[in-house]
Amino acid sequence: MLVSYYPVKHKGKAADIEFTEFLSGVKTGRWDVQVREARALYPGKGYDQAKLSMPSVAASGVFATSYYVNDEQGKAVSDEHGQHKFCTGRTLKDLQAHSGIIYLDIDRKKNPGMDVAELRSRIQADSYTYACHLSLSGDGLAVAFRVPTEDPYGSFRALAAYYKKRFAVVVDGLPDPTRLRFVTSDPDLYLHEQAPTFEETLEEAKPTPRAYPAGQPYTTTDQGYGAAMLNTAVKRVLAAADGEKRTVLNKAALTLGGVVGSGFLSEDEAYYALEQAILSHPLNNEAHALKTIRIALCDGAKKPLLPSPLQRQVREQQRAEVPREAIIQFLSANAGIAPEKLTVAIDAVLDEPNPALLTFWRVVYKEGTKTSQDTYKLQIDRTKFREWLSMQGFSFRPAGAGGAVEFLRTEHNIVRTVERYHLKQYVLDFVEQLPPRFDSVSRDELDEALMIQIKSLFDKETLDCLPQLTTPLLRDTRTTARFFFRNGWVEVTAQGVTVRPYAELPGLINQNQVHSFDFRLLYDLEAMQCDFHAFMRNVTGQDPTRLAQLQRALGYLLHAYKDVTNARCVIFMDAIGEVGISSGGTGKGLLMQAVAQLVEVAQLDGEMFDLRDPFRYEEVTDTARVVFFDEWKATRNPFTALFSTLTGGLPINRKYQAKKTLAFAEAPKFAIATNEVVTGDDDSSTRRKVEIALAKCYSATYTPRDEFGTGFFGEHWDTIEYNRFFNLAMLWVQQYLMHGLLLLKDENIAARGLMQEVGATFHEFASDLLEQTKRPAEEGEEPKAPLWLADTYEAYQKATGDKRTGAQVFSKKMVQFGFEKVKNLGRLYGDSRRFQWHYTLPTEPPAGFL
Repeated sequence: MLVSYYPVKHKGKAADIEFTEFLSGVKTGRWDVQVREARALYPGKGYDQAKLSMPSVAASGVFATSYYVNDEQGKAVSDEHGQHKFCTGRTLKDLQAHSGIIYLDIDRKKNPGMDVAELRSRIQADSYTYACHLSLSGDGLAVAFRVPTEDPYGSFRALAAYYKKRFAVVVDGLPDPTRLRFVTSDPDLYLHEQAPTFEETLEEAKPTPRAYPAGQPYTTTDQGYGAAMLNTAVKRVLAAADGEKRTVLNKAALTLGGVVGSGFLSEDEAYYALEQAILSHPLNNEAHALKTIRIALCDGAKKPLLPSPLQRQVREQQRAEVPREAIIQFLSANAGIAPEKLTVAIDAVLDEPNPALLTFWRVVYKEGTKTSQDTYKLQIDRTKFREWLSMQGFSFRPAGAGGAVEFLRTEHNIVRTVERYHLKQYVLDFVEQLPPRFDSVSRDELDEALMIQIKSLFDKETLDCLPQLTTPLLRDTRTTARFFFRNGWVEVTAQGVTVRPYAELPGLINQNQVHSFDFRLLYDLEAMQCDFHAFMRNVTGQDPTRLAQLQRALGYLLHAYKDVTNARCVIFMDAIGEVGISSGGTGKGLLMQAVAQLVEVAQLDGEMFDLRDPFRYEEVTDTARVVFFDEWKATRNPFTALFSTLTGGLPINRKYQAKKTLAFAEAPKFAIATNEVVTGDDDSSTRRKVEIALAKCYSATYTPRDEFGTGFFGEHWDTIEYNRFFNLAMLWVQQYLMHGLLLLKDENIAARGLMQEVGATFHEFASDLLEQTKRPAEEGEEPKAPLWLADTYEAYQKATGDKRTGAQVFSKKMVQFGFEKVKNLGRLYGDSRRFQWHYTLPTEPPAGFL
């Protein structure tokens, strides 16, 4: 049973450990020093503060590592401070595997007069008790149980009821699976590993919402300010995203509590309105949500709050130097609320700090006269506004022809594309978190000024004046490769693999380079437990040398650095196959899908690809790292035609757009999967390709799914398998950086290439001819005459019936097969054969010829 271990409460997890390892640490005093220091502070305020720095475990199971939050489009979500929102990875959606363990806490606060020792002995005698030990404070008990993983809330409710009936105790009402269990120390810890699973569950008692007349979801005694505040709060709760509803609900209840405290709303009205809003959607824990409303309303009522329009009136009267008592009487008369109800709320406005901010606005002061008061007029400064946006990380870059641009935001060295409405919302959110009063004006005045100029502030002419992002994006170097994950980035060198925080990123990257996974570094042997490693061993025929060649080739494709002296195309083909016959399902495509899990791959249809097409690369994006030709037709497109693209820039011609050429360093690498042999044994061809011969382990009738019981990638893998795979891929890159590419000659491929070049008919004739010529003359048999060109060609036509192959083509094929042309200059065979050409036997047997 694995659980996540956290060194500090509000940080990400450090590791996943066995639950029994945690219990062993409690029993052996692993954290004894820290526990004794915390217990010395109990039950004072210092104890709660000490808990924040205590190690803990999530006993419910394994959670994700910490990460920065992105929306469904992969764009960064901002927190209340406008920063990229950080998540510890300990939310319900991040629970990767439930441990089947649940805890009950029993303390004196809810059970006055509890005899800890006596209760402990009774609990430890109960068959369902898996573990029992003292809590961190030392003044309570923590009891662990084994439960089904399907309904932890129902299990908790059933256990709570069971303990109330059996032991007459009330347990702590916090069933949240994300709750942390602080370390403690208890040498008398009880453990019963054979304890049965507590199978019972109990449904939550559904609260009965208050009934309202049709068309009236709630009513208020006040038809003005209180109703407006209530309406706004309910709309915000209803509009909140699922992961943010609890936070929005708490904030709304606090605000309405303040309005209740100032007399503009009753507590019941606020409670029932929020109750109906939050119960309109399914919740994991409705009781806890309703408890949140009650607590927040009570806390808010302690700090009475005036509705925004009345705050504005108070500030205006304060600026006009109206006495405090007169302001209170004025508002009391207008609102119909007793002065004593309003006094605290009005004083809060009058005592507001007035900091000097002047961020992207200026305040024009005009001194009053005998008949008028001093005035302060807020004005938006458009120049400062653009400068402020720039300081917040906003910029632009050209996007296509016709002057089109895309807007960007850079945070933590990560560049993401934003739309115009994102900029608007960012500014509005910034204003919302400002203090109510600053620069002798109010936040409402700034909000109003923005609303008046909202169109012009965010029009094309204004935003086009943002600074252009000219800093080049970070690229791999000759010795280093980098990969980016949700919780940090991974640096790969020949020396090893290192996980680093984004604060240490030495340049800018695109948001789409960040994978929505957390990366956890594993030992090499752990990574090799990935099914994909077994698959690679199979397609390389269990040959360690061929496996090393494949790993380094994949590492080469993943490494974004390009060297013009080592610009090669990786070619995946079947080691065994018949010329001209398709042999799919052998795993070539899966290898490129593996590459695509980490870098952007532009896949082109090799069968339809035409090197003469001016738009042949129009589907290749500017950010693609690999161009992959699937089912390349070597007989249609000669490999030599790719030379200039492999070692030069990539010309991209898209319809209705200006032609562009990606420079060599920025252009993608190339890979080919083919059932044909990409021929060319000359030096130029050899220098530009690395051939990977795949063993025939899989086919259309026996696939990797048949062997491993599931597919690869996507929905077929959980986060554990994906983490193994990512670690495995880092090893490929490390192997490539350490050793470079491994070039192997495969005789099967060479033989198929020869047959593909000369044709099956000629290949059969030449093979027979070679056999006959090599056979030594028998006793009494005349010595074999040379293979005269004319005679050999005539014999070919007679044997095969091929009249279409000309003498010159035939002679060229003979040379390709390995025969050499020699001119007869002597008279050994008579004058008639003098100066005629004949063939000599190959000095080395042709490929595949034994």
